[in-house]
Amino acid sequence: MFSLIVLTTLFAVSQQRVLAHNQSAMAERDLLVREQHRRSILAVALAMKTADPSLTGFEITIGADPVSARFVDVAGLIDINTASPVLIELLVSELDLAPETLENYRRWRRDGQRFSATPDFLRVLGADPARRAELSRLATAFSGRPGVALAHAPERLAARLRGTNINPSLLDAAPSNERYLVLSESGGSFRLQPLGTIDIGVNGGAGAILQVNR
Repeated sequence: MFSLIVLTTLFAVSQQRVLAHNQSAMAERDLLVREQHRRSILAVALAMKTADPSLTGFEITIGADPVSARFVDVAGLIDINTASPVLIELLVSELDLAPETLENYRRWRRDGQRFSATPDFLRVLGADPARRAELSRLATAFSGRPGVALAHAPERLAARLRGTNINPSLLDAAPSNERYLVLSESGGSFRLQPLGTIDIGVNGGAGAILQVNR
């Protein structure tokens, strides 16, 4: 009887492990499919924006999925590597993160380290990674500016910046005219999702996809 109980328990544990493994594999597969879909849209965005730098957005169909996308110059976002401390503080507040997490960021900057992508910012601050989409609508790792080009900022960020007493010189950055966050509506969603960042290479370099958001 004891042996039967042990075998039953071991079988149940084994089944749970198999189920957990299968669920993890399915989640990873779905993530890869979504990432590939986003990369396909970014490749189209890169080609179209390179061909016509004045383009502000486009609509296409990928498979059976209609896609509507628009471009935001990265100069209109807060650069997590180079932004003035007052803008980083505003970003943390806008994301509703605990003010004490800023010390982790300050230590990171003092050590001379740089972020290669926006999700790294949340990791260093010890914040919930589920906020990465929200962060990507407000911030970038590819502007290189201490300030923001207010005229190119997304509506939410622009409204917040106008409601502060930040030094006007920090809101008058020059646009890059080269690097863009690509926002998209697809799959029946009516909220713009940040897909990633592209560089159209207008200063002699080759165009590239700089970041694919997950």
